[in-house]
Amino acid sequence: MNFNSYIATIRENFSQFFILNRHFLNRLFKNDYIIFEEEMKAKTISMLVILALLLGFISHRILFWYWLVEDNNLSWVEKCYMMSLFMAIMGFITVLMWENLFLDSRDYSNLVLLPIRIRTLLSAKFASLCLFIGIFAFGANLFSALAFSWYLPKYQSNSLIFGIQFFFAHLVSFALAAFFIFFLVYFFLGLLKSALGFRLFRRLSVYIKSILLIGFAFLIVQIITRSTSMSFHFNLLFGARNNNHSFGYFFPPMWFTGIYEFLLNNKDPYFEAMASIAILVFVLSFFACIFALGFNFKLHLLRKEEFNSQILCLNRARKTFFNILNSIFLRNPIQRAIFHFFRLSIKGSNLHKIRLAVFISISIGILLILMLYQGNSPLESPAANKVLLMAPLILSFFLLIGIKSVIKIPAFLDSNWIFKITEIEKKQHYFLGLRKGIFILLLVPLHSILFVFYLFSWGMMVSFYHFLFGLVMSFIFMEVLFFKSRKIPFTCSYLPGQEKLYNFWIIYFIGFLIYVLSLSWIELKLLAKPNRFIMFYGFVFLIYICMLVIKKYKIDKDIVIIYEEEPPSVMLIFDLGE
Repeated sequence: MNFNSYIATIRENFSQFFILNRHFLNRLFKNDYIIFEEEMKAKTISMLVILALLLGFISHRILFWYWLVEDNNLSWVEKCYMMSLFMAIMGFITVLMWENLFLDSRDYSNLVLLPIRIRTLLSAKFASLCLFIGIFAFGANLFSALAFSWYLPKYQSNSLIFGIQFFFAHLVSFALAAFFIFFLVYFFLGLLKSALGFRLFRRLSVYIKSILLIGFAFLIVQIITRSTSMSFHFNLLFGARNNNHSFGYFFPPMWFTGIYEFLLNNKDPYFEAMASIAILVFVLSFFACIFALGFNFKLHLLRKEEFNSQILCLNRARKTFFNILNSIFLRNPIQRAIFHFFRLSIKGSNLHKIRLAVFISISIGILLILMLYQGNSPLESPAANKVLLMAPLILSFFLLIGIKSVIKIPAFLDSNWIFKITEIEKKQHYFLGLRKGIFILLLVPLHSILFVFYLFSWGMMVSFYHFLFGLVMSFIFMEVLFFKSRKIPFTCSYLPGQEKLYNFWIIYFIGFLIYVLSLSWIELKLLAKPNRFIMFYGFVFLIYICMLVIKKYKIDKDIVIIYEEEPPSVMLIFDLGE
């Protein structure tokens, strides 16, 4: 190979690298939460601005006392606190975008077959991830860096150069922390994917992701709530440093705080040791991340997947269960079809499972926070532990809100033609089958699992009353929520941003509070005198009968199924004549 051809090869490799890097960077804005790329970009920018303002405000709040009190080498505690918060946030974001962290089936099908070097392909993928994390880290910490460089440098030097150095020391140390937590989570996911295998990991990924998101979200909330009182952090961190306790050597935010102080020319041996650990773990995590990317790529190439084995036969027990269910509760063929279409769509679509898992994760996060603030309340009775009393209501509320949001997003949009050509006159059966699916497949299992838990804490009778009350209330809430439902699940078109949750969040929040607090108060009064349950269920039954009458003679009389969502008229009318 002569020199000119060698230069041409290098140019071609660099050209492929930059094209692939841009391609993978754009792919990061497509995930299972937001389908449309432009909507995702807008929401990412909005989230980045909100995060930057939040971190800036918290930094201002914890540093304001340095406006009046001199910094006697104490500000490293605030730096470590902000480092802890930001690393937890970056861990949450990394898990949130994990569908796009590794090469997926489309990349293997389309890119691997092209005349592209594997090294170029993997390098472009890795560079796109690093570029995204770098941009996110610098953008999120912009206002925080301004706050730190405004309050603290004056106690060390009045030089403008030192203020600029302080600003960039903040950005660099926080960026290194962001990359470290990203590399660490990436390696963990790659290791997990390799250990479980492709098929098992795909089945368990939704649950693993939900657990990690709940953990990081809970950690973020706890760190933010601690910002109102920094005494906890002072006692913990100063104790670790002054007593040379091993806690500091195993606490990652302390390592990168050492980098922060090192960049500010702090010669303290403790921070020099922390900085050395930070550099070491950063390098190790960097190579571990590269290893995970390459190893998963090789495993995927060696894996011989049988594409025709996606549809598995139901075992005899499952088949028997659904046969009994069909003969008793799903005797109408339309209801039976919608029921099983809903069941199989949820089961087979990771997109919908992940979106539903987000709502469930929020409810579990709320429960964890309430349990933490409640303290060590006894579990013996509902009156003594209000959080356990409210748990089924909170979980069922977010589950139903989530499933209503999820079924609007099409899984098989092209399949709605079969519903159009077979549409019957009594269209209420389509929506009755959907509500039966939600009740039998989601609400009954949820309350049954909770019943087993309560059985060990509250005894048989109280647990049964609690189980029945939660199941009935969630059933009524489901009926109200789907009272005017007009779409067959997963088959109708969807316009992004139609729900406008950001405009009506206060209404949803107030509704949630009324639903949970009022019903938990009513249940507590009924548990005090269980005989009242008969009268209460009689009243609820009358309400349900009234709903059925209204639905039959008013709502279902002229019911029309909506298959195609029409955009607002302002998007269609453009009168050039006027």
